[in-house]
Amino acid sequence: MANFTGKVIMSNFEDMLRKMAFDTIEEDVYKEVCIRTKGKAISEKTEHLIAGMYCYTMFGFLMRYIWTGMQADVSRRI
Repeated sequence: MANFTGKVIMSNFEDMLRKMAFDTIEEDVYKEVCIRTKGKAISEKTEHLIAGMYCYTMFGFLMRYIWTGMQADVSRRI
């Protein structure tokens, strides 16, 4: 039962994180993609794909930056 509860909590946390951080950023990036692709023969689906790709990339760099910073803090304290 505890494992199931943990999965539900993590699932809710991931959903909340996605809604608060990723979806907000993706919306802004999507608007920028639309501006830059205006007048070009690119479908809305492809524009969303491009925006999503940029968001995952930015989010990945951010997470890597945080992880590296955390490791540096731990190394200094040990």
